[in-house]
Amino acid sequence: MHVQDDQEVIEEWDGSEPISHLRGNRFIAILGWFLLCAALMWPVNQLHMGFVGLVIAMATAILILLWVRWLVRVIQRKMAGISLTRRQWAEMAMGVEPGEIVDEAEPDPTLAPGEAAQNSLATRRVAQTTALQPYYQQRVATLDDEDPPDTVTEENGMYFSDYFMPALAPMLGQIILVCGNRGSGKSNLLGVAAEEIARYEEIARYHVPILFIDMEDQWSPLANRKYFPRGFLAGDPSLQFVQKIPLRHFAPVTLDNANSAGRKLLEHCLQYVFNMKSYPTLDDAALVLCELIRGMVQWEEEQENKDRLPVVIFFDEANKILPQEERYSEIVDRRVQEIVYKTFFGLVNRGRNYGFAVWFATQRIQQIHKSLLQAAYKFLFFQGQKVDLEQYQIFGLEPEDVLSLQQGECYVFTPAIIGFRCYMRARVSPHLGHTPGLDQLRAYQQSLRPIETLNGGHISGQVPDPMEKRFTSNGMREQIAYIPGGQNREPVSMGSASPATIDPELENHLQPPQQPSGYAKLEINGIRVTAMQKLAYELHMKGHTTGVALATAMTIDGRFGKIDNNVSYRLRNELATKGLISIPTKRSQEDA
Repeated sequence: MHVQDDQEVIEEWDGSEPISHLRGNRFIAILGWFLLCAALMWPVNQLHMGFVGLVIAMATAILILLWVRWLVRVIQRKMAGISLTRRQWAEMAMGVEPGEIVDEAEPDPTLAPGEAAQNSLATRRVAQTTALQPYYQQRVATLDDEDPPDTVTEENGMYFSDYFMPALAPMLGQIILVCGNRGSGKSNLLGVAAEEIARYEEIARYHVPILFIDMEDQWSPLANRKYFPRGFLAGDPSLQFVQKIPLRHFAPVTLDNANSAGRKLLEHCLQYVFNMKSYPTLDDAALVLCELIRGMVQWEEEQENKDRLPVVIFFDEANKILPQEERYSEIVDRRVQEIVYKTFFGLVNRGRNYGFAVWFATQRIQQIHKSLLQAAYKFLFFQGQKVDLEQYQIFGLEPEDVLSLQQGECYVFTPAIIGFRCYMRARVSPHLGHTPGLDQLRAYQQSLRPIETLNGGHISGQVPDPMEKRFTSNGMREQIAYIPGGQNREPVSMGSASPATIDPELENHLQPPQQPSGYAKLEINGIRVTAMQKLAYELHMKGHTTGVALATAMTIDGRFGKIDNNVSYRLRNELATKGLISIPTKRSQEDA
């Protein structure tokens, strides 16, 4: 049944860019190599060179193909550098004169570094636009003068910063690309845009349907009605039990009901934060996501064109499942990868007809699929890699301009603005993806136990018997006991003493009536484990083999209270270290 649904998804987006273009290029290269070898064999045979001539012909064919490939790439860069299509190049070859490129003006030494970079960028772009006006005027709007505007404020503008307040209407139905290194401000911009669009009714009284695809389980605070007025946290049904989310704020989505959930998102103008991490595997999450989007598309298709609704999709870390090359995708099943490509490139190619505006975010512009570079809106943050800087140069950004960007600062490209440089405001909603710093370390260390109270057995996970007697280096006995009334009741050293010198009140507690369940003396196949490890082992053997499934099962069991994903993953790793279970890796799944 699911196979049939997936096939329908593939057929629905007929005409979108296939993912087999790389294989086609390889086939053409191999075919060309054989043809060149065949052509070169004639002079070789005339010279009677034998096997040596065959090797020379094969090597020469390879060199010719490499030279042709290099020449094609040089031509493509030239075409992209002045924003000409193949058709426009053909018209130039037929005698159409595009005009001369105006030399770049010298930077004004009286300007500040940021203003000088902005002025230099605007001068280059205006020069190119003026020279290529017959071809370029339909692609971007030229600036009236050489200096970029100080502020961009549009009617009913959203507050992205004090200097940039764009209107929502022109962004609807557009592809929007956000690029920047980790920590440059990329994720902050996504949060700002989501907050402004979700609460657009405060500006123009519109509730905009939103689907925010959360790849790293760090955007769930957005689902709070304080930020998303019609928000729901959507994901695998087990997520509700793990995080104890009230049903009125949670939308369980499976492959069976994903189509219906997508329809309801538009029907009721809902705002989803779709948690991809909540599913057992990324492949499962990707299939559910594609079916969810399919339901949204079907709902739009069933409406008259005048009755269709705009919808905004945010996709953070898009390069993880939409890379330029299929082999870099984190999806294991190539059939699932095919469905993902068909679905999202269908939105890129035809989504405008249905009112889909998609924000794609990636850390490196070189890793994202090149089809997304046609985005009408671009927010380009700091990049440090040479290949990424070369890609930025296609848009007219020089490496020194990009390297001078500060955290939160970017270049903005829109149909009416070229290379506007500005800072973005800080988001209001909590940010779960921030980098831990010294403040977190200082706060945590306030609750640490003194190092003198810890022993090696506790650190390694092999907790000694509370009544076990050991000998210290000076030959005296060391007694290990539980401190009564302790908050965590962990084993600590009692020091060197004989039984006669132990405090009588403490002696009554050397064997506590009930030891903590986490330190009970239990065994599995002769291997010592804790009670929590034993429960995890039993549930694993019953089929709860993933971290999320194990956390859910242990939480439902109730013996140890709420178990989050981090604890379940740690327990799985501990059991695997002891050799009790095996955890399949991505490579082993691919080999299988």
